[in-house]
Amino acid sequence: MFRLSRRALLGMLGALPATKALAAMPAAAGQVPLDLVRGIHIDAADPAGIWAEIAQPDDAEAMRGLVAAIMADVRRKPSWSLGWSLATKVAYHAIYRPFGLYMDESDYFAGLLGPELVAKSDMAGLQRLYTLAHAGCSSVMAWDESLGRMVHFRSLDWPSAAAIAKATRIYQGTRADGTKAFSAAGILGMSGLLTAVKPGFSVAINFAPWSGTSFSLNADPTFLVRQLMASPTASYHDAFRLIEAWRPGAPVFISLCGVAKGEACVFELGSARDQQTACNLRPMGEHPYLIQTNHFDDAGPFARHNKPQVLSAPDAAAWDGLTILETSVARQAVLEQALDEAFAGSAAPDLAAALRRAFARPPVWNHETAQWVMMVPQSGELQAWVREA
Repeated sequence: MFRLSRRALLGMLGALPATKALAAMPAAAGQVPLDLVRGIHIDAADPAGIWAEIAQPDDAEAMRGLVAAIMADVRRKPSWSLGWSLATKVAYHAIYRPFGLYMDESDYFAGLLGPELVAKSDMAGLQRLYTLAHAGCSSVMAWDESLGRMVHFRSLDWPSAAAIAKATRIYQGTRADGTKAFSAAGILGMSGLLTAVKPGFSVAINFAPWSGTSFSLNADPTFLVRQLMASPTASYHDAFRLIEAWRPGAPVFISLCGVAKGEACVFELGSARDQQTACNLRPMGEHPYLIQTNHFDDAGPFARHNKPQVLSAPDAAAWDGLTILETSVARQAVLEQALDEAFAGSAAPDLAAALRRAFARPPVWNHETAQWVMMVPQSGELQAWVREA
């Protein structure tokens, strides 16, 4: 199978530059509750039916703003614009159109926006940005003693954070008979899923670093999550068996949370080229929480791929001067400290409040933080907040 290194591919595409830093917000002040819910009719026969509820003007405007922001970065320099255009056109006709998942939906999104903004090949490339571009995320799975349930909390850090916040919607995947299959924190114009829950389990994707050749033509991780959530799979253990066998198109961290106490784990999925080790598992076990940011377990088989880390900075502005992959260990340490304080102060702390406070601390809160999501696998409940405009 044909494969490219992620570095080489990003060089072809004109690796997307980081956006300008946004001002850091004080504790939770910039987290705006999200109440925009859209149905995804997953059994519909065509993309227009599947995505019928996002055809309204506000959604189209937000989708247009996000795509315009990303494409403006791509087109900032002639060399980037040319590299992106050539690579996506070749990939669209030779790979994506004949072999790619959800291509009819990608083409549909392009049609909604119009060729003056984005070509079908551009939109197909944008569907795979989580594979192709460096993004940051922080995830926590923890046992809420006061409510007797597992909680899954995550933030999404990505360039164009403000535009992503405006384009974030709560998706309800619905069957033909009207029953709900899953809930997700979706991004308009993106057919794959990063964060989703159904009664029984929740799943979130975190970007994984890699050195050397990593990219393959296997399915993008976001597509695999969508397939999993739309499938009949309804339990943590069944989802565990499926995810363990995944060989996604790029290295990725998958956090999986269940219903019972301690029912949580992180799958470190390496490059599909690595024939010796496909998956390293980090279970929650007896610990009250499990954290994943954007680095591999130091004791695991993929530790050599971790990026150099910056462990301290004098203030939020200094943190925002760093790349998101340089702050992974520091973000984990901040979350560990906040959770240890919460559990030390009470045998049954207000976990949801503690998590929101923890995720508001720099560098967990940073210039690329676009959204926060809390999921409860026991009920399938999902709450989301977006960055204040």
